Amino acid sequence: MKDPWQYRDKVQAVVAAKPYLPAGGPAPRRFRPYVGFYAQGTHKVVKVEDCAIQGSLNNQVLVAAREALERLQWPVYDEKEGTGLVRYLVVRSSRKAQEAILVVVSAQPRLPQVQEFVDMVRKRVRGLRGVLLNLNPHRSNVILGTRNQLLWGADHLVEEVRGLKFHISPSSFFQVNIGGLEAIYDAMDEYLDPKPRDTILDAYCGVGSLALHLARKAKRVVGIDESQAAIEDAVVNSDLNDLANTDFTAGTVERILPGMYQKGVRFQSAVLDPPRKGCDPVVLDTLVKMHIPHLLYVSCNPSTLARDLGILANQGYRTLDVQPIDMFPQTFHVECVARITRK
Repeated sequence: MKDPWQYRDKVQAVVAAKPYLPAGGPAPRRFRPYVGFYAQGTHKVVKVEDCAIQGSLNNQVLVAAREALERLQWPVYDEKEGTGLVRYLVVRSSRKAQEAILVVVSAQPRLPQVQEFVDMVRKRVRGLRGVLLNLNPHRSNVILGTRNQLLWGADHLVEEVRGLKFHISPSSFFQVNIGGLEAIYDAMDEYLDPKPRDTILDAYCGVGSLALHLARKAKRVVGIDESQAAIEDAVVNSDLNDLANTDFTAGTVERILPGMYQKGVRFQSAVLDPPRKGCDPVVLDTLVKMHIPHLLYVSCNPSTLARDLGILANQGYRTLDVQPIDMFPQTFHVECVARITRK
């Protein structure tokens, strides 16, 4: 990556707190909240005031939110006791517009002095466009709950990449590195070379970041994703970009794709962009049955990529290229784009 710093457009920070006694005599004990990330393999929160790989706007929002939390003395969640309110701060930003939305993750559906909190953060961050409250009362490692309440402003952002506009909700998946996404576009253009007559599958499509790029060249693109919110965003994104040749379905790929096969649906090529666990065996088996001649596999986990490429190799496919992409500079993670064809 040309500029391997301040590239991330999303941050999920843990909120912790330390008690202290104010100077100047006896007074009730107060708490000084801080934000950071869990140390590897633990739930110890490492304080981070200025993350070097986060976009500067994300860092500004975190600082402003932390200061507001301290002034209002909102109780910070204690995961051991299951008490308190504020658990995480999630910030998503748009690189093109330099705008951000803040999500406060709370264990309870109500927070005191909410308007004061919003006003404090808005005053500090010029690019802030929305504040949401996310309810997560469960004692688990999952960061976001299923309920969002808009406290102020917009509940989504609009990002623009290579002339495409994307409506992005807080819980929807979208690449956190725009430069890395553009590198994937380049690999797709070279490896798939979509034709105007092609119908293309986009499995694990998210908000349509890859599907819409393909739709500008192909006859039709069919996207599948298990996230209902992401699929809703994908439909909106098609309308935003005046693309009428897309079809998005909510549901797991391992459930939807076999149904398409049974109905006789066929594709000239397919894009796979699964989570770190890779593709379910049912998905790979169905792709083989469909006799799709060209596959493009986008992976954030080289080990599960290697596993799935091996399965496909045993079923008549051949891997021609694997292109690593520096999607996550300063970490050991690497994105890969693999070109696969039937022998």
